[in-house]
Amino acid sequence: MTTWLLPVSLLLAFLAGVLLLTAYLWYRYALRLHAESLSPENALGVRLLRYGGAAGLSSFGGFLLVFVFYLLATRTGSTAVAETIPPLEVAVGLFLLSLSTSLVAGLGYGADALRTRLDDVR
Repeated sequence: MTTWLLPVSLLLAFLAGVLLLTAYLWYRYALRLHAESLSPENALGVRLLRYGGAAGLSSFGGFLLVFVFYLLATRTGSTAVAETIPPLEVAVGLFLLSLSTSLVAGLGYGADALRTRLDDVR
């Protein structure tokens, strides 16, 4: 085990916890705040932004946690975790999931912006 492994693992685990907490708070309060501030009549864009943002943040937090488990399992020589669940493949899958769900949030934001622009043209 190298000297930098524990501080890096703790920092990544803390960052993952912050991302998961942010995802929960975003899911819980973002719909009301976003709907009140931008456009209360655009339910689809607001929900895409809410669900996409929350899922993207939480899956990226999950990616960081699995990556920490992968670092700890490979650097300490533990093979029990690596044989049961392939942590690197799970981490890559969660990273791709976080990218795709963040794109859903971007689509929601784009739908809001497009609807606002089209309403201004009329």
